[in-house]
Amino acid sequence: MSSLTLGLAVERLPSSVVPQPDPPDLEGFDAQAELRSNINRVLERLYSEGKWEGLLVQATITAYEDANDNKFITLPRHLETCIRAGKSGYKTVAVQSEWYQYLPQGRGIRKSDEKYYGPIQDMGEGFVTFRDIETASQLTLSSSETECAGSYIWIRGKDSNGNKIYSTVDGERVEGVRLDLGDGTQTTSETFKEIYSVEKTPTTGVISLSAGATTLAKYESGERAISYRRYLVDRNWDSVQGIFKRKHCWAISDNDPLYPDSLEAIKLGLMALNAEEKADVERGQYYMDRAILLLNAELKEYNAGQEGVMQIAPWLTRRLVNMT
Repeated sequence: MSSLTLGLAVERLPSSVVPQPDPPDLEGFDAQAELRSNINRVLERLYSEGKWEGLLVQATITAYEDANDNKFITLPRHLETCIRAGKSGYKTVAVQSEWYQYLPQGRGIRKSDEKYYGPIQDMGEGFVTFRDIETASQLTLSSSETECAGSYIWIRGKDSNGNKIYSTVDGERVEGVRLDLGDGTQTTSETFKEIYSVEKTPTTGVISLSAGATTLAKYESGERAISYRRYLVDRNWDSVQGIFKRKHCWAISDNDPLYPDSLEAIKLGLMALNAEEKADVERGQYYMDRAILLLNAELKEYNAGQEGVMQIAPWLTRRLVNMT
């Protein structure tokens, strides 16, 4: 668990990294809002630079069936990739790229209706639910809290004939349907067989999306444009246990945890951003390199007890002695 939140970071960072208006009398400039935005920009960059302390987590994820009775897992919002995993309680295996089947040494292109038995295979991003619609149904959306008017969610998908679904919004014919969660629990008049796009405004509570009695997904309050990563797994697996890398989720409230939780690395990253804003790219790169060095040092300390030590067999030790 992170020892640093957005509120603590804003409180503890020195004033030297707080953005300043340019020109000084710039109307509407909010230094604290700019600082919070820059903290997120720094963390987003640090996430792409490595697997720092706190970015790798262990998790168990339920596997669901697709239309061909094969199994898949969908990573929730806060997880970006699967590093290594396996059937819960069994040996883990490596993860194959979604492009592995196209490589010369790959297994060849898999037919979509082929029963899958094998290692975990990346299916890419762009999925919007944790499980698929089994039977064409109307969709129901509900919130765990009372939402204000204008808390919209857009859903785009296809009907049982494979045709895109359209509706009328504010007098115009548009793709998909728009529902106002401020009116309470909503059920679409249209019947969906497939959902390929979900967008929402920030909400007060967690939004549940269901098809009949089946819950397809739950969207956190801060989620906007939904896009999850999915993996194909052996059809005999009911759940997958493994190591996953966190995905940066934009921190908004003071209680949102920050990863990595190194205040000094964040400060150096902010110094890099401020230098880049002044077109001093070289100095910005210098500060960012220092942040990376600091995170590497922390990671080395964290992994100290996990570093392997070469074990030499007794017979080889004697042979080495005889060679001297």
